[in-house]
Amino acid sequence: ENDQSRAPKLSDSGIQISCAFQPIIDSLSRETIAYEAMPSDVNGKLLAEHSFRNYESRFGNFDSDCRISAISLASELGINCDLTFAFRAEQVGNAHTAISSMVDAANKIGISPSGIILKVNQDNLIGDPDLFARMIQEFRGAGLKLAIDNFGTGRSSLSLLETYHPDYISLNSQLVTGIDSNGARQAIVRGVNQTCNDLGVEVIANHISSFAEFEWFNDEGITLFQGDLIAKPAFEKLPAAVIPVLDEG
Repeated sequence: ENDQSRAPKLSDSGIQISCAFQPIIDSLSRETIAYEAMPSDVNGKLLAEHSFRNYESRFGNFDSDCRISAISLASELGINCDLTFAFRAEQVGNAHTAISSMVDAANKIGISPSGIILKVNQDNLIGDPDLFARMIQEFRGAGLKLAIDNFGTGRSSLSLLETYHPDYISLNSQLVTGIDSNGARQAIVRGVNQTCNDLGVEVIANHISSFAEFEWFNDEGITLFQGDLIAKPAFEKLPAAVIPVLDEG
């Protein structure tokens, strides 16, 4: 991973935007498998969800611009693993154009669609989920990977696994936080993990902030992690991951 902060400020949609990056690691291979790009202002402050929605309402292509800018910045920083970002505030009817422009931008820069993971939060998607699922299959045929974000709350239920056939799910913070001492959350995650194993879907334990949480998931065979314990989001940098060492004894 490249720790050098040297990328230029990025501008689109009439406002200044940039992004921070946070790694996703595999505790088994002890490698960084992806970086998530998180939109920020040019001072490094991550855009809160309400701010993002405000920009999206003023600039209809703001979400798309953020993804294209992130691809450019990640390329300049020398990313050598997958790149993932959220797909926010999009009408299903406009999704094809938005994803197509993102894939085109990646191809021009030299990043294959197979190196991109698109995270979809169903609760933020307006429109027919079946229509979106059919549309996204076209891009998955070109290699694009799909993750269901915020899994475990709202409409992010097991039925979405059938609708989308994702490559990954990313667990909601309400399931992850304090799971080492919460029997109900443990039972839910065990059930989700078993279903995902049966379907060939990989589970990402997101929002990991303590070693006890990390250890519990690892003991359950869940080895993909993201969160401040591994590395905090770094502005215009690809931060090195700190992978906890488990006691073999």
